[in-house]
Amino acid sequence: MKKLKTMTLGELKMQLAWLWTLSDDTEITFGTGDLSFNTAKTYQHAPDNKTPLGVQIRFNEVYKVVVDPHDD
Repeated sequence: MKKLKTMTLGELKMQLAWLWTLSDDTEITFGTGDLSFNTAKTYQHAPDNKTPLGVQIRFNEVYKVVVDPHDD
């Protein structure tokens, strides 16, 4: 089974750091504008059962990916 595509929170913060300079009323679209944000939740915890090791960001629409441009 192929591993799910993931990134670390540090990588996400680095990619989105420039957003913090924008006004709170700036509109955000997801994908090509046809996704809507649902929720974000933790799905795995460290042995201390307090520190999340994984976060899943959920959108309302479901897509079937047929081509992965990153696969060689």
